[in-house]
Amino acid sequence: MIKPVSAIFCIFFIALNGFSQTVIEGKIIDKITNEPIPFANIGVEGSSIKTSTNAEGEFVLTCKLPAKLLLSHIGYGKFSEVITQAKTTLKLTPLENKLAEVVINNDYIATLFRRADNHLKQFNNKLYYGQAMYRHLAKIDDVSTEFEEIIYNLKFNNVRILGSSMYQGRYAYKKDTWKFDSFSILTRALTFFNAKGENNFPTKAQIDLKLINSYSENDQEIDVVYGFDKTNKNKLCEFYINSTTNQLIKLKYFGAKVNFNHTPTQFTNCSNKVLNMEITLSPYGDSGNAILNTLKYEFTADLLASNQPTKKIVASSYLYFYDVSEKPRAHVKYKSPQKNESDQKMIDKTPYNSLFWQNNPVVKRTTDENNTIKEFEKSNSFGKILEE
Repeated sequence: MIKPVSAIFCIFFIALNGFSQTVIEGKIIDKITNEPIPFANIGVEGSSIKTSTNAEGEFVLTCKLPAKLLLSHIGYGKFSEVITQAKTTLKLTPLENKLAEVVINNDYIATLFRRADNHLKQFNNKLYYGQAMYRHLAKIDDVSTEFEEIIYNLKFNNVRILGSSMYQGRYAYKKDTWKFDSFSILTRALTFFNAKGENNFPTKAQIDLKLINSYSENDQEIDVVYGFDKTNKNKLCEFYINSTTNQLIKLKYFGAKVNFNHTPTQFTNCSNKVLNMEITLSPYGDSGNAILNTLKYEFTADLLASNQPTKKIVASSYLYFYDVSEKPRAHVKYKSPQKNESDQKMIDKTPYNSLFWQNNPVVKRTTDENNTIKEFEKSNSFGKILEE
């Protein structure tokens, strides 16, 4: 059973009864370069409305005008701006690099990592519950072959997702083509710590660590550390640590080895496997804790098939957390991730609610997503993509 799908990123919200709502379309750009700022957080003051810009810096949300938008992005800090029109472009100023003012000794980076590690361990027994929007797109030889969009109920702490329950989902895929089917397991099986409680951070014995940037954000200091391969000097990772609060707020891995315990078996049909990861955390109220905010993956590989030319696979996914609280949702049963658990079978078992998708604000489609939708609609094997 193929369910209707659109390449849209949707965030659930509570409508403000009694007020007329306006669909706001906007873009967030860098004030200096005019380049788009992807995956910036956007909220509306005084409401639970929350969304994120897409990869092209564009966003869509529904609210009453005038509205005060709350904007944040790592490297730009937090800003607010009142908007009065349905079309808007917002400019954020990047924070100034203050590295020259930082006193660095031989133990500075080691101390920075140790404090971040202790901070994560201090709060990792604290449980949170919320929803998250998952989106997955796969291409073979630059042709879109698979798309999924899922709303999860999640149980998590600051280092891992502990359990999930699918709330809504939809997908499309090309028939008679190789597909992942369980790609979301990479996201739901993520953890910063191994079974012994040891963190997975790199050490100076493994790679060269270098403090690249330091900037102030709302009277707090953010340090940016890059890790480089000791042999070829390629950049392997990035860490963003709030040295004032000791909170880890962002990390990126480039070319990470695909050796997770929950790696889908489909990956065994591939060679030259490369996985890039980006994880962001955001402070949770005044608790002193930073919790998971976004998880992004990009996987590339060569697909091996008998008596056929090698094909290039590119698969990406994005998970965005929202509507988070410390109270479990009523009647939700959270399940830990299982290897080779089929996303599409789980979607087929979940009752489809078209009104849910129609009544939620959306993140504007990127150009690539629009092209994907058009490509899917030309193929009868995808069925109806979007219910208008």
